[in-house]
Amino acid sequence: MVFDAPVKPASIERLGVRIPPRRVAETVWRAVHGRRVHWRVGLDAKLINLAVRVLGGGVAPIYARIMRG
Repeated sequence: MVFDAPVKPASIERLGVRIPPRRVAETVWRAVHGRRVHWRVGLDAKLINLAVRVLGGGVAPIYARIMRG
């Protein structure tokens, strides 16, 4: 969705975008027609979610440092 954007957020430049727009669209389609509330797209998002659930709020500062670079 942001591959051709004229201005990209710094987090995308640091972490990279590995999710093609088609995969995002497929997830949005499932979300619209499903009953779940929260959807994660891509392995990175799923791993971050797992880390937060396991480690709690202690992982938030680490994640913030990674995002800032």
